[in-house]
Amino acid sequence: MDEINKIPPVTRTMIFATLGVTLPGMLQIISPYIFFLWWPAITGKFQIWRLFTSFFYGGSGIQLLFDIFLLLRNSTDLETNKFYRKTADYAWALMIVGSMIIATNYPLKSPVLFNPLLMAIVYLWSRANPHSNVSLFGLINCPAKYLPYAYLLFDLLRGGTPYAIQSATGLLSAHIYYFLNEVLPATNGGRGPNYLPRTPAFLQNLLRDSPDPRVQGQEAQQGGSVRSTAWGGTAYAPAGRSFEQDDDDVEHSWGSGQRLGN
Repeated sequence: MDEINKIPPVTRTMIFATLGVTLPGMLQIISPYIFFLWWPAITGKFQIWRLFTSFFYGGSGIQLLFDIFLLLRNSTDLETNKFYRKTADYAWALMIVGSMIIATNYPLKSPVLFNPLLMAIVYLWSRANPHSNVSLFGLINCPAKYLPYAYLLFDLLRGGTPYAIQSATGLLSAHIYYFLNEVLPATNGGRGPNYLPRTPAFLQNLLRDSPDPRVQGQEAQQGGSVRSTAWGGTAYAPAGRSFEQDDDDVEHSWGSGQRLGN
C-alpha cells in the first residue's frame, strides 16, 4: 500500500482507471464496447462516461503491460518534477490535452483514445527533459526529445498508417498545448499573454497539492523558495533547486519506457 501511495494522485488515478476499464472487458465480465467513444450513445443516450473511459481502455496482451509501465513512469516523473506535485494543475493540463485529442479524433471516429493519451504524456515528458537520454528496448540510446517520434514510427510499423495517425493526434494535441502554454507566453522577454485558461479555482480547491515527503522536512529546516512554472502556475521548490535544471548530463531513469520491453 505504501508503494501505491507513493505514486502521485493524478498518475495513480490514471493507472487505476486503466485497470478498472480494461480488465472487465479483457476478462469478458462486461462488453468493452460500453467504454468506447461512440457519439450516438453520448449525444442520444447521454452516456457521458464514454468521454472519460475511452481514454483508459488499453487493450490486452503483453503490450498492455508495457503501456501501463510507460504511463506510470513518464506520468509520475512529469507530475512530480515538472508540475511539482501540483495536482490540480496537472489534471487541468491533461483535461485540455484530452479535449484536443477528442476533437482531433472526431473525424477519425476513433473508439479508443488510450494510445493518443499515452503519446501526449510521452511528448510532454520529452519536452520537459529534452537533454535526457532514454533507452529504446534496452538496445538504443535516444535523446528524449526524439522519443515520441520513435514511438510514432514503431506504431506505424506495428499497426499501419491508421494506427499511427491516431497516435499522432496525441502528439499534435500535446504540442499545441506546449506551444500555447509555454512557447508563446515566453515571447517578448516573458511578457507574452496567456493563451490557455489557468487552472480553475474550484479544481484547485478540489484537488489539493500532493505532499512530497522527501522535501517536507528539508523545507521546514532550510526554508523554501517559490518559483513560477509556465506549465502549471506557481509551484514550491526546496531551497537551492531550480526548475530550469534538467540534469542534462545524466541519463534519465524515468520515461525510458519500452513499448515491447527489454
